[in-house]
Parts: sequence; structure tokens; C-alpha cells
Amino acid sequence: MRNNGSSEHHQNNNLKVVIAFSNFIGKDKSFYDIIKKEQILEFLNTKVKHYEIDPDKRWITTWNNYLNRLRLFFADSQAGHREIRLLFRYRILPLVSLKTTCYIFFCVK
Repeated sequence: MRNNGSSEHHQNNNLKVVIAFSNFIGKDKSFYDIIKKEQILEFLNTKVKHYEIDPDKRWITTWNNYLNRLRLFFADSQAGHREIRLLFRYRILPLVSLKTTCYIFFCVK
């Protein structure tokens, strides 16, 4: 990341996400043991919050942010299983989108 001109803040945020993912998968596994997208989705889904806690669904931004940072890590490095790197390189894992727009008095799909 240093070579492509990323700011120190950006580098730190990327490292925080990768470290959080590493802590999630545990000490007994490495990034090379990640062979299914479900393993990554399981981590990302820990960022999902219930409507009562987060009525504005701000968790979606966090979820997508973590996904993009993991995508950068796996796609641009040799870490992880080949199929996982390809999933991220070609953006096969989808971003979460807000399907319902809520206004003050009603919701529209």
C-alpha cells in the first residue's frame, strides 16, 4: 500500500479490518485456510445490527466497508486460497444494498 500512495490513515484502517478478521478466524487458521466465501460472509454478518439498535441501517455502510477492505487485501496479495482471491478480484461477493427507502411517514420499496 505504501507503493501506491495510500495515506497512513487508509493503511491503518485496512490493517484494522484484516486484524479483526484474523481474530475472528482464530489462531489455529491462516488466511490460506479461507476457501469459501461463506467464511468471509460469516465474519461480515457479525456487523449486521437489528433494526431496533440501528433503525437507519448504518451497519450496511460498515458491512460494505469491511467487504471492500478485505477485497483489497485478498485480491492484491497472495494471501488466501486462489478461489477466494478470484472472488474478490472479480467482485463476485456482492455489496449489501438498502432495498427500502424510508421517509418520515412511510416506507417505499
